[in-house]
Amino acid sequence: MHMKCLLPTIIATLFFYSAIGQNKLNGTWTVFAISTIDGKMYFNLDKDSLFVATPTNKSEDQEKLKSDLKQAVSDMHFEFLNNGFYNLTRDTTSLGKGSYVISEKQKTVTFIIKSEQGYAHNFMTDYKIKNGKLLIKYKIEGQSMKLFLKR
Repeated sequence: MHMKCLLPTIIATLFFYSAIGQNKLNGTWTVFAISTIDGKMYFNLDKDSLFVATPTNKSEDQEKLKSDLKQAVSDMHFEFLNNGFYNLTRDTTSLGKGSYVISEKQKTVTFIIKSEQGYAHNFMTDYKIKNGKLLIKYKIEGQSMKLFLKR
């Protein structure tokens, strides 16, 4: 009798985990560009190019901005595992890890973030995969940014 009650739960659990394992985010993604949500700033690390809608007259200001952006996102990797967990690293330093849930229908990913200090919070964001590139919105040092990633 108990097995009949557990069978639907077991099937649902297996279906859930098989759906997670087949999502399009699986694998390691590396940040190659970053922009502000409003598009007024775009920096491509691969090309070392910076666009600023309201540039300053001083080239050293733009060089400082490029340097700060490189420091913030250079060698930043999102690793989405088949089991619904992810790791966020810069070089070999862990920046955070937790779990994620994808809604293919809504094109959203919900991050359940757990910091090294043990704090946890959730946030949902849109994602898009186009031409093998991933676009997600993410907060970096308190500012919402668009991250462009490649495998």
